[in-house]
Amino acid sequence: MALQQRGLMIPDAERQKYQGADHLNAVIDSCEAHQTISKQVLDSERVQKGLLELLLRPGGLWEALREQGESARSAAKV
Repeated sequence: MALQQRGLMIPDAERQKYQGADHLNAVIDSCEAHQTISKQVLDSERVQKGLLELLLRPGGLWEALREQGESARSAAKV
């Protein structure tokens, strides 16, 4: 999909550099996928419960994600 169709506000001079850039299209596609998944979670109580069960059950996924986020924030402060 063209950048202007995706709603990106890129000046014409810059747009020429990005047209056909696979990496930019991949980033945009991942953002769209993330938005779709987030909407599905927000719109479904069943999905919300399943996600909470996955995060909070024994296995420590929630704790591991929290520690990873804290480590990333600490590294960013340096």
